[in-house]
Amino acid sequence: MELFNAQHVLHGEPVTGELPSTNSLFKTTINMAWPSMVESFLVALVGFIDTIMVSALTPLQRWA
Repeated sequence: MELFNAQHVLHGEPVTGELPSTNSLFKTTINMAWPSMVESFLVALVGFIDTIMVSALTPLQRWA
């Protein structure tokens, strides 16, 4: 997981303190991102359900 490797992210910049471990960076990223991932899933689910509900309507019901 090079994406979460602190040395890779720094691109050779000088380090002044201790770098967090790859595991720690991964856990922090997931902890920050999970609410957004759940929201994205729920928005897609609502859109899918809405499409199913509208597709069940007859043409006259859609214009009402």
